[in-house]
Amino acid sequence: MPIGCFLLLLFSGILTASRAQGQVQEYIINGDFETMSSCPIEPGEIRLATGWQGNEGTPDYLHTCSEQRRDSVDVLRNFSGYRKAYEGEGQAGLYLLHYNTTRGAKENYASHEVIYTKLSRPLTVGKTYHIRFFLSLADSSGIASDSIYVSFSRSPSFTKHYELVEPDVSKGIAVARQHTWQVVEADFTATEPFSYCYLGLPRRKVSRLAYRTIIGQGLQAGRLQGRFVLNAYYFIDNVSLTERE
Repeated sequence: MPIGCFLLLLFSGILTASRAQGQVQEYIINGDFETMSSCPIEPGEIRLATGWQGNEGTPDYLHTCSEQRRDSVDVLRNFSGYRKAYEGEGQAGLYLLHYNTTRGAKENYASHEVIYTKLSRPLTVGKTYHIRFFLSLADSSGIASDSIYVSFSRSPSFTKHYELVEPDVSKGIAVARQHTWQVVEADFTATEPFSYCYLGLPRRKVSRLAYRTIIGQGLQAGRLQGRFVLNAYYFIDNVSLTERE
């Protein structure tokens, strides 16, 4: 073989290996909420976003394919207000805190939403991972949460009220109260081969006293939506989970 061809092949092999090492393994399937089984037509249809599910609180899937009407789930105009997706045409929406004047205290406190997805493959014990997504408080929200939780488990597990029983690992991340997109990110080390990832605010992470304080402040400020509802509703887009080098 001519020396020139040998060097060319050697260089090509090194370049290919370098590119392979530089590839990042993405563990979240459909983190941008672009792939769907069908277009959402009403609230509570997060399951239509391929790979995603929600708890009994019925989180939402919003997409530009939906009709632009007040109670629709179009990203440009929906029941929670206007918010263009961070990128693309789709996004998720969920309540981190919710209060309704027609419900009892116990039911109001328990009311919350969580979205979750099965990872592309189980995490490796001892490895450090980086979670990153974009979050925005809806214009209609009269209250806000100071944090959102990222949780992981080996299998999906809920109580009859769809409260998370297992996340084996749950990490709170501080968020700012703003009606524009903000990046939320954190590192964590896998202690088990987790296969499921959750985003939301598990109710056991919020004390009843803290909940009553937030709701009381919202009521005192006269922030009821439609005379009955007080909520902290958030849009989520571009969810990513990768291994740290």
